Amino acid sequence: MGKKLTVYMIDGTAYGPRLSEIGNWVGKAIYSPRASINKIMNRSEFDNPGIYFL
Repeated sequence: MGKKLTVYMIDGTAYGPRLSEIGNWVGKAIYSPRASINKIMNRSEFDNPGIYFL
C-alpha cells in the first residue's frame, strides 16, 4: 500500500527549509539547515506540542 508524501519547499529552494506531510496522518516533519533556523521559528507549526530534534 502506497502513501502520499507532500514536501513543501518553504523558501522555494531545494536546499532550504522543507515541510513534509504524510497523507492521512496528522504529524508534520520540518527540516531546516542550521543557517535557516531563525527564518522558520516564527511559523505556526512551532506553536503546538511536538518532538524537536537538533
